[in-house]
Amino acid sequence: MISKRIVTLGTSHGDSTRSRFNSSTLLQVGEHHFLIDSGAPVNALMTMGGYSMKALRAVFITHTHDDHIGGVPGLIKSLTKHHVTAPPVRFFFPEAEVAPALQSWLAVQHRDWETGDVAFDLTHDGCIFADDDIRVSGVPTDHLLGAGKSFGYKFDFADGMRIVFTGDLRHDCSDFPQIVREEPCDICVTEATHINIDTISSILPSCPIKRLIFTHIGNCWHNDGEAKLLEYCRDLPFPVEIAHDGDVFEC
Repeated sequence: MISKRIVTLGTSHGDSTRSRFNSSTLLQVGEHHFLIDSGAPVNALMTMGGYSMKALRAVFITHTHDDHIGGVPGLIKSLTKHHVTAPPVRFFFPEAEVAPALQSWLAVQHRDWETGDVAFDLTHDGCIFADDDIRVSGVPTDHLLGAGKSFGYKFDFADGMRIVFTGDLRHDCSDFPQIVREEPCDICVTEATHINIDTISSILPSCPIKRLIFTHIGNCWHNDGEAKLLEYCRDLPFPVEIAHDGDVFEC
């Protein structure tokens, strides 16, 4: 069975705090790495954690808010400056407008992105990436309330394991992915900024989840608030964990 680990590089909400950086999560699958969101300073956090850029295969962006995409230019700089990967790292964006805007921003910085080190793709509903070990599917959400597209990502592994990253959701969490509500999920990584107590009591109890990890932690759940969040979750029929920057979760 291939090894799998989730590393929560950055776990804050829309702003960095004294203890948490913006959203970025590393999924290690054997010798390959995948990023879900790339809030700043994702490239620095990977370097500080000793996670090799050479192993990076794809980056999946849930939506285009700065705290989820703001670290992409720095990440591309690291990849193109040192030419560390082959084949190119594929960046999956939820909206087509992102790639040309990003290219213009990189050009202003005199950064040559046309090196063959990166490639830009568009996320859509259904399978967007596959190799011998995993199949990755985009799962539409409505976090941006119709002002733009947002997605969660479903990772189905060859050994039968399933991990779902919901991304940010609506304030009422009515877009909590149907796939998590209806089909078994070994690990669900979801956000704890827009999620509320009603969601915890009304939606989550019936979900066939084996393990839940909260990231993108709102201010009310920081520090002493962690115990309160876990208290609200105590009656859920599966274990619940709260992620911190740099935490490693064995799968």
